[in-house]
Parts: sequence; C-alpha cells; structure tokens
Amino acid sequence: MHLTRLCRALLPLSAAALLASCGGGGGSSASAPQNVTVTAGDTQVTITWTQESGVTYWLWYDEGTTVSTTSKTASTKVQSMVTPYPLSGLTNGTTYTFALNGRVDGGEGGPLSTAVTVTPRLAGATWNTGGSLGSTEMRGLSYGTASDSTTYTYVAVGAGGVKYKSTDGKTWTAITSNTATDFNASVYGLGYYLAVGNSGLIQYSSDISTWTTATSNTTNALNALGYSGGSVVAVGDSGTLRYSTNGTSWNTSTSPTTANLRGIAYSAQGVWVAVGDGGALITSTDGVNWTARSSGTTNNLRGVTALTSTINSVTTYMLVAVGDNGTVLFSNDGVTWTTKSSGTTEQLNSVAVIASATTATRFVAAGNNGVIITSEDGSTWTARSSGTSANLREVRRYANVFTALGSAGTSVYSY
Repeated sequence: MHLTRLCRALLPLSAAALLASCGGGGGSSASAPQNVTVTAGDTQVTITWTQESGVTYWLWYDEGTTVSTTSKTASTKVQSMVTPYPLSGLTNGTTYTFALNGRVDGGEGGPLSTAVTVTPRLAGATWNTGGSLGSTEMRGLSYGTASDSTTYTYVAVGAGGVKYKSTDGKTWTAITSNTATDFNASVYGLGYYLAVGNSGLIQYSSDISTWTTATSNTTNALNALGYSGGSVVAVGDSGTLRYSTNGTSWNTSTSPTTANLRGIAYSAQGVWVAVGDGGALITSTDGVNWTARSSGTTNNLRGVTALTSTINSVTTYMLVAVGDNGTVLFSNDGVTWTTKSSGTTEQLNSVAVIASATTATRFVAAGNNGVIITSEDGSTWTARSSGTSANLREVRRYANVFTALGSAGTSVYSY
C-alpha cells in the first residue's frame, strides 16, 4: 500500500523529467514566420524574414515544389538561423522549396511559413550596387586568406595607393596604405596578397595590414597580375615582364614585344597569355619564355581570362580577350584567335569567367560607362544592366560571386 502511494507521487516527476529530456522544457511554439523571402544565387540562396525576439528559427527545404518537416530522406533542416541566412551547396538549375518555423525556449516547432520556391542559377545576369570604396578609381581585386585568419577576405586596390578590404564583397573598409603610387592590379597567390602599379611598384602582404615593397628592377608601370598555382607573372608598359615563385623576389623575362601589356591569364592546359596595346598578344608555357602571336586585331587589348571545364569526362579549354571598341577574341589554345561580336562599341577593360561542375559556363566582361556583357560560350554575348554609368575597370569572380570595381569607388556585384 505504501509502495503504491509512492509510485503515484513519483509519476508526475517522472513525466516532467521525460518532457525535459525530449526538449519540451516548458517552451512553446512560435507563430509562422512572416515576410519570408528567398533570393536565388549561384549554387546558393539567401533567406530573409522578420525575426522576432526570443524565437529560434529552423529552416526546412526540399528539392521540388513542396516542402515537408517529416520526410527525412528528401527534406533538409538548418537549426538556429539568423536573418539574413545564406545557404550554399545547392545545384544550379534545380528547383528548391523553402519554409521556416519557430520555437520559444526549446518548445516544439510552430506552423511553417508560406513556402517559397526558387531555382539557383549562374551569377552574372542580375547586378546589385555594392558599398562605396571612397572616391578613387579602383583597379584591382583579389581574394584569399590572411595568415592570421581563416576568413576569406577581398582586397581591392586603386589610384593613389588606396586599399580596401571586405569579407563579403559588399561592405568595404579602408586599409592604411604606405604608398601614394597608383595601383593597377591585385592577385592572391603564393601565400600573399600581391599588388602592382605605376613606377614598377610591387607590394605583398600576408596579413592585409602590413605591406612590403618588393624590388621590381623597373620603373615602367605594371598593369596586370596572373597566377598559375606555382608562380605569379606581372606585365606592364613597354612589354615589361616580371615573374616570381615566392611572391617576394622578382625576376625579369625577355619580352617579344614593346607594346604596353595590360592583361594576363593562365590556362590550366599550361599556357600563359598576355595582351596589350595595338592587339599585342604573347604566350608562354612557363611564364619565363614568351612568343608573339597574331591576335587578328589592332585594337588595344585590356583583359584576358581562361576557363577549364570538365563535363561528362570531357575537358574543354577556352580563353577570351577583350579590349577597345568592344573587341572580343576567342581561342581554345592561346595560339589561334577568332574575333567575336560583342554587341557593344564601349571599351572593355576586364573579363572573368565562372563554370559549374555540371553543365553551365558564363563569361562576364566589364567596361566603360557601366557596360557589362555576358556569354555562355565566349562567342555569343548579351548586354546586362549594371545599374551604374561608372567606368568599370576590373571584374573578378570569387566564391560564386562576380564583383566589378571602377571609377569614383564604384562597386557592383552579382550572385
């Protein structure tokens, strides 16, 4: 009899302990999240909503046009999110549906928000205004990790020796500079952020804050930088060529041209390509020994990029060069070049490229008066609205985002 009364007394305590262990803890569900938006990006989306104080949000998503919180084979969840929330690792061209619910103090999930369906796609078609980088023309952009951080950081350089940094490519912070000489280009490689400019200026930094000036043995302007994975090459006025295998000491290459060189790229097929004034175009297999090639144009060439794409076990190499009067050149090997119609007569200053792991490619070229054109094959080009009339001097693709910089500290981006 006494044992029965004891069991009855303990039963409520046991139930409470069981509830706490299951996450109930006296919490409650929250009402359905409001104003949920999902913006498609390149292999990613950004989710925003009205976040209420004290509410913990979970995200649920599925491939297709419906979403479930119970299907554990198709549905994926992300716990404890804060708006805005970027979700990466998605597949371009695949449709996904997203919804959120909320809970308070560890309570059960409340009702789902209105579901939103979007399809990730390649960047480059739609452009947004980024943060200002002062009032100076920006000319170079790189992306890497500082020696004292695991966070990837953008570094932008420009006229007057200015430098800026950003962790998202949207909001920029000035970096104290130790030079007033114009910078023309930047790249990350060999463990350093590297920047080159007028009067043979070369600087390097492993931590973004402290910059060291290297000896270039030239007073000619250096206009562009390329990186192959094992070496960095700088090109400049009067055919100037410099290369480095450690980022700190630089060597001289004999140039087959006296033209001002303004762009350089490395193709994974083992070919360097540099372009410049008067249609100058030179190639190298080691970054040291160079050969002049025929570009088929006398227009000044200002930028070049290379793409290696492997789809269904088939590897394709493509190179695109751009320049004055809307010039676009295409090549599969760096030796033979074909002129393509760009649809613009504006001066094109820079070109970049992105390729998905499955089926898609996109080249993006940027130039004066805010012109941006894109192409999926390097041959057929489409005009895009950049939202600016500034001269865009540099376009680069990092972290599935295209970023373009230009006059008066202008920045625009596409994801």
